[in-house]
Amino acid sequence: MTALPAGASPAGSAALDYAALGWPVLPIAPRGKIPLTAHGLKDASTDREVIGEWWSRWPTANVGVATGKPGPTVIDLGGPLAGMSG
Repeated sequence: MTALPAGASPAGSAALDYAALGWPVLPIAPRGKIPLTAHGLKDASTDREVIGEWWSRWPTANVGVATGKPGPTVIDLGGPLAGMSG
């Protein structure tokens, strides 16, 4: 099993934590939403070795989580009503 190198980024460690929950992850561009892998969302994985290789290659990548089964269900609130309650 490939582990992240010593001093690995918190994002790489978080990616492994999410994968342990069964949520497929992929590296995305820092401060963005663009996948860094060749096939984008289709490359999302729970394989620790693959994830370790990705974050060794792109240590500053953010974590993308493929939503919907088997990943989490997500509701993204945006626009003028986001954050309003009541």
